Amino acid sequence: MLHEGLKPTSVTLLTLLSGVSESIHVECLHTCIVKYGFMGHIALLNSMLNVYGKCGRIEYARKLFEWM
Repeated sequence: MLHEGLKPTSVTLLTLLSGVSESIHVECLHTCIVKYGFMGHIALLNSMLNVYGKCGRIEYARKLFEWM
């Protein structure tokens, strides 16, 4: 998608987050969410909190929650 010059939408990122099971992937998606300006999108932030928790990245989840 990115190689073809297409930018992800919030729906695309939310869909990808729903399938993430490893912390490295959620961290990459977190970077994309910041890069493309979706940090104000509550559904994405809630999904990131959920995935960070499932991956055992409680410190990341706590920092994100405090930022919210």
